[in-house]
Amino acid sequence: MSSGVGGIWAMKPGDFIATEFAGTAAGITAALAFAGAGGAVYVGPGTYDLSAPITPVDGVTLFGAGKTSILRDTGGFSILDMTGVDDFVIRDLAFTTSFAGSFTAGRGAIWSDVSAAATRGLITGCFINGVWTCGIAMKANEVRIIGNDVRTTKEHGIYLSESNDCLVANNVCKSNGSIGSGGQMGIKFANCTRCVASANVVLAPEHGGIVFDLTTTNCAAIGNSFRDCPTYSVRFTGGSNNVAIGNVCRDSTLQNIYVSGGVKHLIAENMIDCGTHLDWQIRIDSGCTECVVRGNKLIGQLTAGIGIRIAGNNAAVESNYLNSTVGTGIQVASGTTGAQLINNRILAPDATRYDDLGTGTVIIEPVGRIQNVASAATVTLPAGGSDFITITGTTTITSITASWIGRRVTLHFSGALTVTDGSNLLLAGNFVTTADDTLSLVCTGTNWVEVSRSVN
Repeated sequence: MSSGVGGIWAMKPGDFIATEFAGTAAGITAALAFAGAGGAVYVGPGTYDLSAPITPVDGVTLFGAGKTSILRDTGGFSILDMTGVDDFVIRDLAFTTSFAGSFTAGRGAIWSDVSAAATRGLITGCFINGVWTCGIAMKANEVRIIGNDVRTTKEHGIYLSESNDCLVANNVCKSNGSIGSGGQMGIKFANCTRCVASANVVLAPEHGGIVFDLTTTNCAAIGNSFRDCPTYSVRFTGGSNNVAIGNVCRDSTLQNIYVSGGVKHLIAENMIDCGTHLDWQIRIDSGCTECVVRGNKLIGQLTAGIGIRIAGNNAAVESNYLNSTVGTGIQVASGTTGAQLINNRILAPDATRYDDLGTGTVIIEPVGRIQNVASAATVTLPAGGSDFITITGTTTITSITASWIGRRVTLHFSGALTVTDGSNLLLAGNFVTTADDTLSLVCTGTNWVEVSRSVN
């Protein structure tokens, strides 16, 4: 069965001579049955027009010579029906269609029905192009989908539904959904558990890059690369404990990483090139509680958008780097409670580093950040919450705008002025400053209470 030989050839385990079968759907299905568990069927170079699906059997390897071994659908059906098949290998085959009529939505060139999962299989080295379905659409358990090229499909590039413990890795998904209706993704997981998408390249899908949909739980997008995704690169719509780690996202039109449902998701160590987009780059919607956004790097310009938007309660936003010199750095939506913004480095003017800040938000600035505020009758401290703020100028201060309960600041004075005891300043008497004097205060939510002062 050398790679230069055309036709369909089958070998049973232990055979030294291959048996040839017809290059039809029935012939290939018969070859698979003949080979049996542990056997192999080779699809030689050529184009095989199929009038019905091929049905593999348990334990058989079906392989070809790469892009030159083409299985072509002529009737609007799935080319390989893997429903209930166990312990299989599909490799080095090409799939396409000559059919342009109606089709059953949610199917794929390689497909298994939700009635019986395909299990313990490998799909690798396949080229899927121009099919009027998904590229691969399966209910699967312990299936590895590795190193395939899935392009210009009508629906999703790769779609796993009700699947467990699957790996989708090192695939190229390009222009998926480009010949179909709306809402199509490069890779989609729906109601899945413990599945991983890793090191895939997703380019220009019709809608989004990778979506973890419905009750998908304990799944991960790790080290994928996205470009030109119209709505988002990675999205969680529900479930819990899903993660997006180490992905590279570029030129998504609306948001790059979007959490619209579920709880306790982790978004960490992603690289996001903001381009010049007008929307959010990392977005956590209301109801998405206890999410963690940590160690991400956002580069480029946000012309009028927001780097990170938090609307889910009890979120932790930690150690992110935002090079956002025009748009807002981090926004905590009005009504959101319990957010913690810790050690985020935002290269933006003070006025646009933070917005709204919800209720009970705690901000801890990176060590070494010093902010300057001009003295005034009523001083408003930066929303960034630095614990060391230099007050410039000589205008007498009679009040300071209230902040969150427990916020503690040290005011460092650049010159002589008076801070007046009264209004919402509960001091141990007026404080007449000289250069480099300091005054430490803590906020009750309404008033500022003196902790200490130092005349230097």
